[in-house]
Amino acid sequence: MAELEHIKAQTAQLVDATISGTLYATRIEGLDDQLAEALNQASFLDKLLGKKQEATQSAQLRSLASVFSTVESAGYATNSADYANSAGWADASYTQSLFSGPASDVSLTASSVFINNYFSVNGSGYVAQQLGVGEQLLVGNTMAIGHNFIEYQPIDPQTPRVLHIQPSGKGTLSLMAGLMTLHENGQVLIDGDLAVTGKLEVGDTLLTNLIAPTTFGDSIQIKLATTSGTISGEVAGAATGSATTAAGQTNITNSANIIESRLEIFGITNTPTATISAQGRASFEGGLNIGTQDLTPISTMSATVASQQPSGKATIRQGTLGITIKSALITRDSLIYVSPIGSTGNQVLYVKSQTAEDPQTLEQEGGFSVGFDVPISRNATFNWWIVN
Repeated sequence: MAELEHIKAQTAQLVDATISGTLYATRIEGLDDQLAEALNQASFLDKLLGKKQEATQSAQLRSLASVFSTVESAGYATNSADYANSAGWADASYTQSLFSGPASDVSLTASSVFINNYFSVNGSGYVAQQLGVGEQLLVGNTMAIGHNFIEYQPIDPQTPRVLHIQPSGKGTLSLMAGLMTLHENGQVLIDGDLAVTGKLEVGDTLLTNLIAPTTFGDSIQIKLATTSGTISGEVAGAATGSATTAAGQTNITNSANIIESRLEIFGITNTPTATISAQGRASFEGGLNIGTQDLTPISTMSATVASQQPSGKATIRQGTLGITIKSALITRDSLIYVSPIGSTGNQVLYVKSQTAEDPQTLEQEGGFSVGFDVPISRNATFNWWIVN
C-alpha cells in the first residue's frame, strides 16, 4: 500500500477510488445523462404506493404541458412543439422520456428549490404566481424596485435620470384607482383637489366657475407690474417716458425699467370691454354701474331717511333747511358729492355734516346731512354719491 502526499498526472485510470476529502472536477463525463435518467425514474414513494412508471411519466407530461401552456400564454416561446409532435399530451401510454433535449442539458422538476448565495439564469424565466424579493429588485442594473419606491439609477452619471412610464405613449395611465388618469391625448383628470405650492403656468385657457381665496380674510392679488421683465401694459394711452405697442397692450417705462401689464375683460367680439392698469386706472366700454336708490317718496315725509346704496336721489321738503341720510358706507375719508336737479332759488346746496360708521357698535351712526342756509321755498330734489 503506497501513501503519497501529492500526485500530478495528465491521465489516470482507476478501477475504484475512495476520496476522504473534497473532489474537485471541472467536468464529469456522463453525469448529465445520469441525472436526466434519474429524473425519469419512479420515486421511492411511487414504488411503495405501487404507482406504475407509465402513470408517473404521463402525470409528468401533463404537468409539463400545463407549464408550457401557461408560459406561452404569457408571450414566451417554448419547445412544446417537439413534445407535441412526438406524442399527445394526454396519452397515458406514452413512455418517452420526460427529458428529450440534448445530452448536455438537464431538465429539473422539483416542488421547491433553496439557493443560499447566488442564482443566475442565462436566458428567460417565468414565474406562474408570485415572486418575492426581500430587499431590492434590480432591472438592467439601472432601475431599482424596493419596499416602497421605484428609482432609476443609471450607471453613467452623465446619463439623464429619466424614468419612462408607458414610453409608447398609448393607452391610459391610472393612479390610485382612477383618482388621477393621464390619457394618451394629454388630458389629465384629477378626481379631487389639487394643491400647488409653487407657480402654475397655463399656456392656453384657464376654465373655472369660481375663484376664491385659500383663506377667507386674505386678499386675492393680481400682480400687473414688475421690474424684472414681465409682459406689461397700460389702459388708455401711455404715460410720460413710456412706449406703447400699436395694440396698446404693452407699456415699458424708461424710469427704473418698470414693466407693466393690464387686466382685460373680453366680450363676444374678442375686444376688451373693460381694462384695469397696473397704475389703478380703469376703463369700461359700457360705463360704470353703481348701486343707487331713489329716496324721493319717503324723503318728502321725513327729515331723516336711510340707504344701503352708494348713490341715490332724495328731496328736501319746502320750508325746511335740509335732510339727513343714514348710511353704513360713510367713513372718515368718504367723499360725498351732491348735485341739485332743477333750480334752488339761487341757494347753494351743500353737505352740512358727515358722521363715520362705527363697526364696533350695533347701532347705525354713519350718515350725512344735505341742505341750505335758509329754508327752501319749494321742494328741492338732488342726486348724491358716496365715494370711498
